[in-house]
Amino acid sequence: MLNRVIYLVFFVFTTTVFAQSFTKHIVAKGETVKQIAQKYNVTPFDIYRENPDAKNGIAQDLVLLIPIATKNEKKSDSRIHEVIQKETVYGIAKHYEIAVGELYKSNPGIETNGIKTGQILVIPKPKINNLGNNSVTTKYHEVLAKETKFSIAKQYGITLEQLNNWNPTIPENLPLGYKLLVSKDSKSATLEVNPARITFVLHEVKAKETVFSVAKSYGVKQDELIALNPEIKEGIQEGQKIKIPSSSVYINDTKAKSDLLQSIKNKEKKKVALLLPFNIAKIEKDSVNTLADRLKKDSFLNMTLDFYAGALQAIDSAKTLGLNLDISILDSEESKSGSNVEVLVKQNNLQNFNAVIGPFYQTQVEKVAALLESSDVPVISPLSKENAKSFANMFVASPSVDALRLGMVRFLKQQKGALIAVVDSKKIATRQFLKTQLEAIQFTEFDDKNNLNTESLKSLLIKDKINYVVLAAEKTGMVLATINTLIASLNDYQIRLVIIEPNPTLDFEEIPLTKLTKLKLTFPSFTKYDNLGQYKKFEIAFKEKNKIAPSQYAIKGFDITFDTLIRVSQEVNFEETIKKSTTEQVENKFEYTKEPNGGYKNMGVFIQQYTNDLTISEPQ
Repeated sequence: MLNRVIYLVFFVFTTTVFAQSFTKHIVAKGETVKQIAQKYNVTPFDIYRENPDAKNGIAQDLVLLIPIATKNEKKSDSRIHEVIQKETVYGIAKHYEIAVGELYKSNPGIETNGIKTGQILVIPKPKINNLGNNSVTTKYHEVLAKETKFSIAKQYGITLEQLNNWNPTIPENLPLGYKLLVSKDSKSATLEVNPARITFVLHEVKAKETVFSVAKSYGVKQDELIALNPEIKEGIQEGQKIKIPSSSVYINDTKAKSDLLQSIKNKEKKKVALLLPFNIAKIEKDSVNTLADRLKKDSFLNMTLDFYAGALQAIDSAKTLGLNLDISILDSEESKSGSNVEVLVKQNNLQNFNAVIGPFYQTQVEKVAALLESSDVPVISPLSKENAKSFANMFVASPSVDALRLGMVRFLKQQKGALIAVVDSKKIATRQFLKTQLEAIQFTEFDDKNNLNTESLKSLLIKDKINYVVLAAEKTGMVLATINTLIASLNDYQIRLVIIEPNPTLDFEEIPLTKLTKLKLTFPSFTKYDNLGQYKKFEIAFKEKNKIAPSQYAIKGFDITFDTLIRVSQEVNFEETIKKSTTEQVENKFEYTKEPNGGYKNMGVFIQQYTNDLTISEPQ
C-alpha cells in the first residue's frame, strides 16, 4: 500500500509540474529572475506569473516553476545570455551545445579579453553538423603552416575529440600538407564504432530472436551491434553469445565496472530497500498548500523526488541487464529530529535484505545501521559526507573534502616531477598536510608583508621535469603573482598548476581562463567531465522518462542505486565487492576504504585538467 502511495505522490508530482509544460529551477547564489528568464528563453513576466511570490525577491535554493517553450514556438537564429558569476566560455558553449569557436565568432573580443559577470553574449543557433545528418558530406583539410589540431577543429566547428576519432593515426605534430578528415557523410558515420572503447555484457540468443529484435530490446542501433559483433552481419542463431554495449544502461567503460557486469549471478533474487524521506503523512495533512505550492517552497521534497527519479532509472537499467531483484521503496518520514525507521525495519524484516539505501539524514542512517549491524546488512548513506558514529555495515557513499586532498596527493605521488608549493603563511594546517603527505615538496618564500617572493618560486623550478606547483592561497594578489610568474617561465620549464581543493579565487574575473589552460590547471573533483558522451546518453534517457533534465541529486540517485544493485548481484557479498572493485557510474566514482573504527567511506575522486582547447579531461 505504501509503495502505491509513494508512486501516487511521484505521479502527481510529474503530471502536475510536467504535463503543464513546466520545468523546475533551483535558484543558485546570486541569480536574478532576469538571468533565469534568459537561460530558459522566457520573459521575467512568465516567471512571475507562475511564481507570484518571486516579485518580492528570490533566494538561493528557492524552487521556481519555469514554463517550457512549446514545439510550435519559433526559435530565432540567435539568443542572448547574461553572464553570471563563475561562468566560463566553455561552460556557456556546452550549455547551448555550440562550439567555443562559434561563441567567439558571435562575440568579438571575448577570446582575448575573457568574459565578465553581467556581460551580454550573443548565442548563435547550433550548427547542424552531427554525424547522422544527411546534409553533411565527407570533407578533407590539407594542413597549412602553423596550423594545429585545435585551430582546424575550431575552423570546421567540430570538437577535438571528433577530429581525433575521424583520424586515428593523426600525428601529434601535424606535417605540412597532411590531409585530415574534417566531416563525414551519414553512411560513414553509422559504421564508426571503436569496440576497444566499449564495455559490453554478453547476451545469449534465444529462439526466434533477430539482430533487429535484440538491438531493440537493449535500446541500441543495429549498426552499433553489428560493429561490435561483425560475425552477426548475416544473422544470429539460437544459443549464440553476442556482445551488447553497456552504454544501453548508461554506464562508463572502466575495467572494474566491466568485471562486475560480467560476473553478475542471477540465481538468487536479491532484496534491496530504499528508505527515502517522502514524508507523505505531512503532505496529506497539509490542507493549506497544494502539492504544486509545496514543490515551489520545499527544496528537501524536491531533492527527494529528484533522487527517487534517478533511482527509478537505475532500477530500469538493472532490469535491462536482467538482474534478479526485489526492490522495496519505503517512506522514512524523516527530519533532523526523528523518523519512523525503527518501525520500517521491523515491519519489513529488513534484516533479511541484501542492502538498504538511505535514509538521508546521517543520524537516521546510523540508527538503521545499528539496527541491522548484527544481521550484517549493508546500509548505504547516500548524501551525508561525514559520520559521527561508525558501524561495520555502514557505507558512506558521498566523499568529503578530505577525499579531494588525498586523491590529489595520491596523483602527485605517482608522478615523477618536481613538487613545489605556494602556501599562504596563514594556512598552517595545509602546509603541515602537504609536508606530511609529500616529503619531497618544497615551499616558496614570502617577504615581511606576506607577499610571494617570485624569485624564490622561479629558483625551485627544475628543467627536464614537469613542475607541479601546488597553489594554496586565496588572496587575489598572491594568486595572480603565482600564475603570472609561472606563465612567464613556460618557455623554459614544463609547469602544471595544481590545487588540492576548490579555490574560489580562481573563478574571479581578474584571472582569465586562458591563463589557467596554459598552465594546465589540475584539480580533484567529486564528479568527472564527460568526454565520452555518457552523461548525454543518460540525460536523453532521463528526459524521455521525466520530461526534465536530471539534477545533481537525480544523477546521484542513479549512480548510488545502480552501483548498489550491481554489487549485490555478485557471487561474493557486498563487502567483498567493495574490497576488490572501484567503480564509476554516470558522474560518480565509488572507491571505498575501510574506516579505523569500522564501516567504509567513499574516497572516489577524479583528477581533472584544463586543456588548451578549453575542455577538461584526465591528465595525460
